[in-house]
Amino acid sequence: MPLMNGCGSLDQVLYACNDANMNVTALVSASGTVEERYVYEVYGKASIYDGDWQPVAWEGSKHNDVLYSGYRWDLETGLYQVRYRYYQPTLGVWASRDQEYFDGPNLYLYGNGNTLVGSDPLGQKWEVKRDGGEQAMVEGCADTVSNLAQKIGLEANEFKSWLTDFDRKGLPASENDNIGTKWREFKIPNTVLAYWAGELGDFGKAWVGWNTDRDVLRLRGFKVDERSGETAATFESHISSGTAKRELHGLFFWGHGFYTETNTLNAKGQVVAKTKVWTGVVTDSSQKDAAHQSEFAAWKPAYKLGLGILFACGTQAARNRFSANAIFWGSCGILSPHGGHTFGPPMEELVPWGAQGSRDLPPPKLFTL
Repeated sequence: MPLMNGCGSLDQVLYACNDANMNVTALVSASGTVEERYVYEVYGKASIYDGDWQPVAWEGSKHNDVLYSGYRWDLETGLYQVRYRYYQPTLGVWASRDQEYFDGPNLYLYGNGNTLVGSDPLGQKWEVKRDGGEQAMVEGCADTVSNLAQKIGLEANEFKSWLTDFDRKGLPASENDNIGTKWREFKIPNTVLAYWAGELGDFGKAWVGWNTDRDVLRLRGFKVDERSGETAATFESHISSGTAKRELHGLFFWGHGFYTETNTLNAKGQVVAKTKVWTGVVTDSSQKDAAHQSEFAAWKPAYKLGLGILFACGTQAARNRFSANAIFWGSCGILSPHGGHTFGPPMEELVPWGAQGSRDLPPPKLFTL
């Protein structure tokens, strides 16, 4: 970042440091000395400090105008320039309304009113409406499918397999193409296959908190397709058909994993080592024959899934069936449930409110008097 002196010539070169939300937090010289620091209120109003944390007025500062979320600050108006709109950080709202009605009565709202986890770098943003259906509605303009994929946990380069043009205006040619300045409506997968293959029926479910974890997914706005006691072929068909219909978003599995074992022989044909390779999951704990052993290699989704919570031995080996952006938890080896969640994190931590475009808050409760 070159800074100019009052004569319009190059004065010094400083380097901007930013946090995970792209807020510029400091300017640092080539030697590593902090020349200036920035602290922000929750909606982006900035305070300036020198390297020793002494307050600095704008007139005595480095006149850096790239601040909150990387937006450009306009001193005269007190607004941030954010491509399509101007943003007022004191009030935490846009200075102009959305181009069309947009998921609520407040057309000036910034980042859904939740700036700790969200921003809106275009002055527009993808809105995901997970409401419990097999697919979820998404709306957006002046953005790319690549950004949508990042938001919902799917692979951008597979979008033609998971994205549906609800408005019948066609899909973009590339995941990096801007979808245009007119609002578009699409649908995305919203179903999670919740498959119980554990022991002891309802007692086993209560022991490991299955029902609680399942209900967390429902509260987040996902459609939960709950199944158990099926053959491996039937289980695998849910994955292939669910993705073929562009409905299946993820898999929540509880049960057993299985492995294959290979022997390493020496020159005399003696076994000198045995190697275990986790291969798949058992789809019915009461019938552990070949018909109920589903190999990870037999999972044939039309696109990599966006969510995988797999409480079974060795399920980390299934990681390549899920997107690089996915919410994923799998065991690297033996998984032994001791009750509660001593075997792994609870679903409410794995899939927090707002994750992958899910609901930010619980749905309102209706009370009758």
